[in-house]
Amino acid sequence: MHLFTIGLERKQDVTEEELLAAVADDRARGEGLFLEDGDGSTLVAKGEAFGPYTLEHFPSVRNGTHLNACDELKQAEFQGAMVDYLRGGSAWRESYSWREVEDEKGASWPS
Repeated sequence: MHLFTIGLERKQDVTEEELLAAVADDRARGEGLFLEDGDGSTLVAKGEAFGPYTLEHFPSVRNGTHLNACDELKQAEFQGAMVDYLRGGSAWRESYSWREVEDEKGASWPS
């Protein structure tokens, strides 16, 4: 998995320890985190400090839409979702209600 901090840094083959450090460091994290799986699917958490945070999931094959968690999350909740995603779990998806939304036009995407 690859970890991106919005506007700041990219880290390949991220460990759980590195992910938790990025979550804990408000300054290094910036406005959020991207956690990209090997197949290109990505879990994105956006927000600052203790929250609220939004959680989005982009499929590996982009089709113009993605999933957006219906509720805003606190820092501990987004941290748990990101760790579960890194571990290959499904709780990150099963713990929240999701809605399909259109991708933003012209949005930057890490590559």
